[in-house]
Amino acid sequence: MRRNRKILSSSCVSNIFPCKKQVWIHTNTNTSQYDMLTTPITNTHFHSRVLNLLSAYNQAVSDSAQEQPLPLIPALENIDTPLTPNDNISQLLAFTSSWIDLGSPDPVIAYLSRQVFNLEIAYAAFCGATTVIVPGPRLSQGAGAISQYARAIKESLSTGGYLQLHLLMPMDGTKPANDDADLGHLARFVRAEYDGPSSGRSKKQDPFSAWEAWNSVRSICRYHNRLSVGKNAISSYIRCATSNSAVAKHVYSI
Repeated sequence: MRRNRKILSSSCVSNIFPCKKQVWIHTNTNTSQYDMLTTPITNTHFHSRVLNLLSAYNQAVSDSAQEQPLPLIPALENIDTPLTPNDNISQLLAFTSSWIDLGSPDPVIAYLSRQVFNLEIAYAAFCGATTVIVPGPRLSQGAGAISQYARAIKESLSTGGYLQLHLLMPMDGTKPANDDADLGHLARFVRAEYDGPSSGRSKKQDPFSAWEAWNSVRSICRYHNRLSVGKNAISSYIRCATSNSAVAKHVYSI
C-alpha cells in the first residue's frame, strides 16, 4: 500500500535556535520519512524589524514638514532567518514572505516590499537553495498592480541566477485573498490617498483572472524557463472549468 505523503514546515520548529534548526530538520525528517520540506526564508523577527522601520518612517513624516528619504532595510542578520548555507539546502522549498505587497499602489509599501523580496531572493541564492515559492499578486488590485508585480519577479530572476521561482496562484480567481486577516501584512498600511477607488482595484473577479494574471506575468518575464506556476487549491469548492484549465497547463505544484 502506498504511504501518504508527509510534508514538514520548518516553521513548526521555530522555537529552535536558528543555527541548530537545519541540523534538527535534516535529522528528524530522515527518521520520520518526510517527502517534502518547506521553510520560510525570513522569520517573525525580520517581519517585526520591517514594521518598526515603516512605523518610524511614518512618524518622521508626520513630525516634519520636510520630505523624508524612503526607508532602507539593512542586510539580513543571523537572527532574521532560519537558513544557513549547508549541503541539504537544495532539498528545501523556500518561501518568500507572504506579508509583502509587490503590486501596492502606495510607493512606500511597494518600495519596502521590493527590498524584502530582493533580500530574500539574494539570500536564498547565497545559501544554495534551488526552489523558491513566491505568493502571487493580489488580483483585486487590477492590471497595473499585476504588471508592477511582474517587473519585480523579472528583476529577481536576474538576482538569483540558479533559482527556480514558482508563483503560487489561486485556483479560482473569484475566491478572495485572506491577506487582510494578517494584521502584519503591509497592504494594511497603505496610506489613505492611495487606497481609494482610483487605485486600480477590480470590483469583480473572473474565475479565470488568476490564469490571466499568470499569463501577464510570464509574458512580461519573456516566458523565462526558471519561472513556473503553482496552484493554491485550498478550497471546499473549485469550479470544474478552472480545475480543467489547471490540468491543461504546466503546473509545478498544487
